[in-house]
Amino acid sequence: MRTSLPVRAAALLVAAAAVAAGAAATGHAGDGAAPPRPQRPEVTPQARDAAIAKACSFLDAGLWKLHDNNPGSPFKAFTAATAGWAYFLVSGKSAGPVPSRAGELERVRSFLDRYEEGAAGIILESRKLPSLSQVPGLGLIQVNAGTQFVWGFSAAEHFHAESLARGVRAKEARSALQLVVRALERAQQPDGGWGHDDASRPGMGRPMLPVSGSEPYPTTFVVASQCALAALANARRALAGPPPASLGRARDYVVSAQNGDGTFPCDPRHREAKARPKTAAPEAVDIENIARTSGAAYALIEAGAQPGDPALVKAFAAIDGHVPWFSESNTSATFGLEYAALLARSRGGDAWAAFRAEFFPRILEAQGADGSFVCACRAVSPETACDSKSQADDLHFCVTAIHLLILALDGDESLTLPKLAPSAPPPK
Repeated sequence: MRTSLPVRAAALLVAAAAVAAGAAATGHAGDGAAPPRPQRPEVTPQARDAAIAKACSFLDAGLWKLHDNNPGSPFKAFTAATAGWAYFLVSGKSAGPVPSRAGELERVRSFLDRYEEGAAGIILESRKLPSLSQVPGLGLIQVNAGTQFVWGFSAAEHFHAESLARGVRAKEARSALQLVVRALERAQQPDGGWGHDDASRPGMGRPMLPVSGSEPYPTTFVVASQCALAALANARRALAGPPPASLGRARDYVVSAQNGDGTFPCDPRHREAKARPKTAAPEAVDIENIARTSGAAYALIEAGAQPGDPALVKAFAAIDGHVPWFSESNTSATFGLEYAALLARSRGGDAWAAFRAEFFPRILEAQGADGSFVCACRAVSPETACDSKSQADDLHFCVTAIHLLILALDGDESLTLPKLAPSAPPPK
């Protein structure tokens, strides 16, 4: 049966990802239904840019008011870096409705410099955070064991790589990328993956979360590892360095977790070697694994996988035809959608067209009058981690930054996104 972990409301950008490994279990939940696919009008470039402009204004007004928390909290760093990556993609639109991003790009860079310096000190020099913290409803949490640097550093990598590719503050960007690589490599676990902390450092270990069920909280899991693998591979490509051993180990970790049906579990301990029989009404685990698999496939492409790569072929066979489920991750629906968008943009052509047709109308429907976004999931599975259920301001800004990035990918293409020639049937 499923194990479950209580979730701290604002502990992590992917609020449920802090506990995803426990929530993604060996058993299967009840039947789910495929999301309805109503015919929606195409989102025009003008409507897209208007939504982008409103989102930028919302972030300008409130992002920097968020509490910095401690260096182990990924919320503000992830949000700022994600918004910053999007700002590079929309920076050429200042003649239209999108306000100039030059000043905001510098604010992002300045904030990330401070975040990375503090977080790297903890990762690389084993500086101590406060040892214990009382969290209402959860009891005692070991803060220095629950640090989650992988999210903030991985998002920051994409910002710095884009900056370097565009020749903007190239020297600073290169230095920041080198620090990101060092930090991610230091946090990599013996099995090649990543989790929420570095279990190899004395005194860190597994988080002291009140875990139900018989399995201990895992040191690594696929969602964090695909995030780190994509960032590490992207940084090495940007820096034009030789592939390090850490990259191969990370890729092996992700590939070894793949289920027999081509999807990916959250916790490699729950890998199913045999493909389960398909039923007319898909089980919740089918839906959540589809959402996660797009992110794993994107990370493998970042790491150099080519169209005929066996893991990619199996992954594409599993996800193609299920585009509406990309928004139904059981870790964070919006975070899962971000990586699905990156995968679709990397594949291009029909894959991006299918993603755009499904999600751009839904994203615009999720935008409020103030320019912010709520989660665009449909919650078609009982396991879908809808980000709108959290009342945390941090998560609200994070969701808005991710949707902004997805919309921005449609215009000025990222200079750092890998391109993959299509080799599988396009999504239907």
